Amino acid sequence: MPSWKILSIALLSLSLTAACAKKEGADATSSASDDARNSPEAVVVKAVPGSQKDLVVSVGDRVFFDFNSSSVRPDQSAPLDKLVVWMGQNDQVRLLISGHADERGTTEYNLALGERRANSVREYLIAGGVSAARLQTVSYGEERPAVLGSNENSWRQNRRAQFHVR
Repeated sequence: MPSWKILSIALLSLSLTAACAKKEGADATSSASDDARNSPEAVVVKAVPGSQKDLVVSVGDRVFFDFNSSSVRPDQSAPLDKLVVWMGQNDQVRLLISGHADERGTTEYNLALGERRANSVREYLIAGGVSAARLQTVSYGEERPAVLGSNENSWRQNRRAQFHVR
């Protein structure tokens, strides 16, 4: 048999052996991690109550506004109502509400609009029973867009008030 055939067979055997060993190791790891997940001692990582992650998972961290408006939209009342409940369950939490605008308009106008949006959310939460002392507002105007772009989809996502656990 020519030496190149012997070398080819040897390399093929070596490749197959390595692939099988890798697969067995992967299977062993998978079954070990499956066993850990299914065991009663398995650790489940949850969001710490009152944390930013808990807020995002439980309520969401933003509400949206119509163009050139600081009025809470009817479809945004449900998330704010959930936020009121969440704040009641986490009475140690202080919240920063940041107001944002899309890129249209002057810098001064957008800062003022962002401030009105943040204050609109603040007043909604206060009306729901959240203590004013636990709420702070700031306006970033157009300076911190959630989505880059100069189109209606981007602008819609940038017209918002966002919640930050303090």
